[in-house]
This record gives sequence, structure tokens and C-alpha cells, in this order.
Amino acid sequence: IPAGTYHVQPLRIPSNTSLLLDAGATVQATSNGYSNGGQVMLDFTGASAVTMTGTPGQSGFRMNKSQYTDGSEYRHCMNIVNARNVTLVGIFCDDSGGDGAYVNGSTNVIMKASTFNNNSRNGLSVISVNGLLVDGCTFSNTVGNPDGGSAPDGPWDGIDIEPNGTSNGLQNVVVQNSTFTGNGLPLPSGNGLCSHCGNAITVAPQRLGSSSPAVGITLNNLTSNGNLGSAYFLTAGVSVAGAMSGTVALQNSTSTNDGQWGIVCYFCLYSSENGLKENIQNNTITNPMQGYNTLQPLNDAALAMAGGGGEVLPAGNVTMSGTSIHYNTGNTAPAYFNISPTNPAGMAAIVVGSFGSTTGLASGKPFGLLQGNPVTSANIP
Repeated sequence: IPAGTYHVQPLRIPSNTSLLLDAGATVQATSNGYSNGGQVMLDFTGASAVTMTGTPGQSGFRMNKSQYTDGSEYRHCMNIVNARNVTLVGIFCDDSGGDGAYVNGSTNVIMKASTFNNNSRNGLSVISVNGLLVDGCTFSNTVGNPDGGSAPDGPWDGIDIEPNGTSNGLQNVVVQNSTFTGNGLPLPSGNGLCSHCGNAITVAPQRLGSSSPAVGITLNNLTSNGNLGSAYFLTAGVSVAGAMSGTVALQNSTSTNDGQWGIVCYFCLYSSENGLKENIQNNTITNPMQGYNTLQPLNDAALAMAGGGGEVLPAGNVTMSGTSIHYNTGNTAPAYFNISPTNPAGMAAIVVGSFGSTTGLASGKPFGLLQGNPVTSANIP
């Protein structure tokens, strides 16, 4: 596709497609088209061996977000469903009424040096995949249209990894060397505001179960800056289908000036049967709790375990080590970390310690909190 702007109705991408976009090539959704709330711009359903290559920041696909005001969250830019061997390099996919890219039931999906900006629901939604590499990409300014328009209830994340049921799987997922900024902002007027919208990355596999494939997710060398919610929002609940197994690893990543926690394990549960393990190592959090969202707690620490209350199982299966934390306004923070889940069954298999550099906490404040008690680390068998 040579440089220029090309107006298109929804496109079906067939197998064995190799598409090269020259610098300056923009494929644009037709104005006042896509009247059906479920119409996607690029549909990869069932396709295999598809490659799209462009010049980073200069080639790609754009929808007409401002025109999508009917409350739908499904006008995705890319719909990668039951597809195999899909590679996207150096393209943008912007301004959708749903997700920049939606991945479900697919195998071997690669996204490199690509950008997903100003999409309505999520920059990227991952429902089920075996083999996903996101490398050197940017996810920015994800938020719905105001006054109940597109994706009115969020979650407005850079990436939302969230299966629909036990038949889904999250295998061999790697997100690395990527940037997340401005997601959830500016807050749309008139929309339903969820308490944890606008995270850089949400990992929420709680609809999986003991029959699902073991989870394998690695988040490495990521940069989060100025998002509405938390940088890294990790959950690991247990469904009625039993405990899932596997590991979520978050390492060598940063959070700066995000609205809520830098890193939080929210409703992360321990199970003696399997249990998903959260390994959080060598990350840096700077100036969290900026408070862009009035529904989100503002008086909490950079690093936290939270949630619980109605859970039968203990909170646990979490390791947090090597975290560096820097406060610019540490007088309002209660501690550097806060491990205070409210599970009636207590806690199990939690290790928090071996911190990196820490600065800025107000004099007299405890280094950390464990169920409200001052501590410098936590080691719960």
C-alpha cells in the first residue's frame, strides 16, 4: 500500500496474506460507516499465516472514534480470533470504538514496534492465546467516549488479559520492552466509572479453573507513566471450577506518576491444590497514588496486596522482591508497602522483602504494613 489515505468498510483478512504499508500509508475507516456496534475494521477470524508490516508511527489503521456513541464496546480495530501465525510489525491501530486489538482462541501472535492510541475499551484485550509476543509497543490514551458513548464502563486499560471461561488459556504470553501512558484519561463525563479503570496492564485470569491450561505470563522491562489507575494490577481469584495453576512474572519494570498503586495483587488467593503464583521482582515505583480517580483509594502504599472479604481461601502465592520505591510526596503515604488483604482465612505463601532503594517516606512512618502492623518485610509460610 503506497503512501496515501484509503477509506474502507470492514475488511476480512484471508490466510496467507502479506501486507506491506509504506511510510505515510493510512487505511481509514469510512466516515459514518460501521453503524453496527459489532463491526470490526480488520477481521482475522480463522486466518493463518498473516503478516502486516509498516514503518513505526507512519503506517497503519485508523477508525473514527468520535462517531461511535451508541454504547458499544466491540468496534475493534483488529479482531484476531481463532487465528494462527499472525505477525504485526511497525503499524498503528488507533481511534477504535472498542479495542485496538482483540485476541481470542489464537496461536502464535506477534506484535512488534506498533502503537495503539486513543482506543475506547482497551489498547489490547487478550481472552485466550497460546503464544503471544508483544515487544516494543506503545499503548496510550485508551478511554471511552463521553456521555455513555463507546465502551462507557471501561476498563480503559493499555492491556487487559482476562479470559471468559475455563475453556480459555493464557499460555506463553510475553509482554516486554513496551510503554503505557495516559490510559483512562481524560475521564469521560457521564460514563459509569469503575474503581479500577485505566491500568497500564490488568491480569485477571480468575475465570479459568483447574481444567484450564497452566497460565504462563511474563511481563518484562515495561514502562508505565501517568495512567488513571495502577501500573500493574494483578489478580488471581479462584472460580467455582477450582484453582488454576501456573505463574505470572512481573520484572524489571517501572511505574511513575500513576493514579493508584504502582503494583498491586488484588484478590490473589492461595490454594493448596494448584494455585497461580505471582512472582514480582526488581521493579521500580516512583510517586504513585496521584489520585486521578476519586473512586480509587488514595491513602495507600506503592506496593500492595488488597481485596478479600468474601473469599473462602487465604490470600497468598505472592512473592515481591527487589522493589525500589521513591516518593516525591511521601508525607501522605502510610508506608512503602501494605500487605492487608481481608480474607477471613488469613494469608499463606507470601514473601515481601529484599527491597532496592527507597526514598521519600515521611519521618516516623513505618517502612511497611502487615495487616496494619509496622514491619520491614513479610514472610508468611
